[in-house]
Amino acid sequence: MSTIEKNKETVRSLYDEILNKRKMELLPGIISNGYTGIRGQKGATAFAEPVTALIAAFPDIEWKIEELIGDGDKIVVKWKWVGTHIGQFQQFIPTGNPVSNDGMGIYELKDGIITNVHVQTDRLGFLQQVGAVASDPSLLSNKRNSKNIRKYNFEYFTNLSSIFIFLISLSLNPVMLYLRNQSRLLIVLNCH
Repeated sequence: MSTIEKNKETVRSLYDEILNKRKMELLPGIISNGYTGIRGQKGATAFAEPVTALIAAFPDIEWKIEELIGDGDKIVVKWKWVGTHIGQFQQFIPTGNPVSNDGMGIYELKDGIITNVHVQTDRLGFLQQVGAVASDPSLLSNKRNSKNIRKYNFEYFTNLSSIFIFLISLSLNPVMLYLRNQSRLLIVLNCH
């Protein structure tokens, strides 16, 4: 079996044997002690923390691998998970609703052990399903009553830091900023 195939098997067992069967005690066998989690912790415990919180909120969660691709010491996995929102997850109270979420991870392995992972998930879809964001995009708007909008041209400021210091000194909250023609900065402020 090639190194890529062994690495694929490691990542597949992470989902099928460890996460789906809730055998977190097996994580130290496939997660490096040098692995750094999202809050800076190390090792298998660092990997388990966010997953354990997700399982607590969605106790019937199940991951299904949709694609598994290997190249060198990296394995890319595309998955979908489905679960019922029964427990609180972060600041989101339980809805009792079924939730599904798509995600992808790029795993880096050395000698068959996971040393790093970069994960991207459909956060907007998740937030819509737990009721944190409107699921109808037409309800999302940045349009405000025109008398409450002020536009400032900040061409004379030398950098973003000085702009934000200025805005904070006015007790204004920047809502949107964008660059036009790479040389002019326009900031729209909501001034309720």
